[in-house]
Amino acid sequence: MPFLTGGCVIATDRGEVPAEVLRVGDRIITRDNGLQRLRWIGTRRLNRADLFANDHLRPLLVRQGSLDGWLPEGDIRVSPNQRILAPRDRSLVHFEEHEALISAKHMIDMRPAGASASISYTCVLFDRHEMILLNGVWTEAFHPGDISVNGMGNAQRFELYALYPELQALFAEAVAKAVPGQVVPFPRQH
Repeated sequence: MPFLTGGCVIATDRGEVPAEVLRVGDRIITRDNGLQRLRWIGTRRLNRADLFANDHLRPLLVRQGSLDGWLPEGDIRVSPNQRILAPRDRSLVHFEEHEALISAKHMIDMRPAGASASISYTCVLFDRHEMILLNGVWTEAFHPGDISVNGMGNAQRFELYALYPELQALFAEAVAKAVPGQVVPFPRQH
């Protein structure tokens, strides 16, 4: 899912890199699959009028140290539906595990990031679902395969397609070409 570029750094094979300078093909550290190449990057700039008209797209602020006293390593601004691997006691939703992927909007003490003239959201995709390090916190990157898209909540899907309408068209193209029962791969960009 999307996250704000301002102040966000991603762990790569060449160190921590600001999200806004990532390029397709960069090798990113993932939680479960080691170094993986970026398949697609989308950026969407929203001005004050866009944010006023689309309140559901206003970013939330995750303060430095708010997850466990240490993490994140710096303040990050994320979209409301960005899922973060967070400890059980930081969630408004009850779950049995020690930690879980939680949408930012469902975390304790989440606050709007504050007004700004404009923001830029960046979304990164891989060949499969991945978890990446964003300012020292594991966050969910997105792969819009058939299972992922159909398993998303309406709010997540609506946010993703509102910010990156080209993904909806690319995914629809892949579904149309797919063999029934086959996992739908994310199409390569032309």
